[in-house]
Amino acid sequence: HEDEFKQKVEIPVKVALFIVNDLSTDEISFENPVYQFIYEAFLNSLKEEVILDKLFFLNHSESLVSSTSVELLFTQYEVTASGWEKSNIFIKEESTRLKKVVMHSLLAMKARKVEHMLDELQQKLKTATDGDEMIEILQQFQTLKSISMQIQSDQLGRIITK
Repeated sequence: HEDEFKQKVEIPVKVALFIVNDLSTDEISFENPVYQFIYEAFLNSLKEEVILDKLFFLNHSESLVSSTSVELLFTQYEVTASGWEKSNIFIKEESTRLKKVVMHSLLAMKARKVEHMLDELQQKLKTATDGDEMIEILQQFQTLKSISMQIQSDQLGRIITK
């Protein structure tokens, strides 16, 4: 966003709102039904201008939702800073890099989704019998491949070798 002097201004946004808006804008859904439920719960709550907290999911009556929430919310490993600080090695917590982590995670998810769509198009191409259908599939494939390369190289900084 720019202010009246054409200077870039960062506007603070809740992470949940940012993620839900980004995914819904790109019409992305989750293949995992529990993740899809969590996403839809956030989507619906934000439409009602309510932000769900972690306790909603941790104490959810559906055991699969609560157990998945535990897995997602709690870090499996913990790094103790005391030994590292003595050697002048400082470790950044994810909370200090939140914006970068969220953006990277969303882009990585989109990249996987596009790769999955490319795989599906390749399978369709193998079974296509009509020339017009093949051309349409190839055009879709080319468009998605371009998007994939842009996400992978430009935004995620990955080098593509295939």
